[in-house]
Amino acid sequence: MLEERPSGTSGDSAGFLAMTEPADDTPLITDPLKPEAVDGRVEAVDPPEAKLKMTADAAEISAIRLLDAADAARESIKPSRK
Repeated sequence: MLEERPSGTSGDSAGFLAMTEPADDTPLITDPLKPEAVDGRVEAVDPPEAKLKMTADAAEISAIRLLDAADAARESIKPSRK
């Protein structure tokens, strides 16, 4: 009896295989984003409109910068305590 398998698999024990993606023309971003807190929100200048393809280092630094900018944005809209 034939066993049904999801499309793109070849019967490996997990039921799937890592599939390779076709070649991609998206340029690799090597510089991290430079987000800023502006009026209670986070803005990043010139991020791509579609897929964002970054090196691991650029992605990690961008994530840290985004978290810092998010914190600054929240702080800028908190009511001051007196």
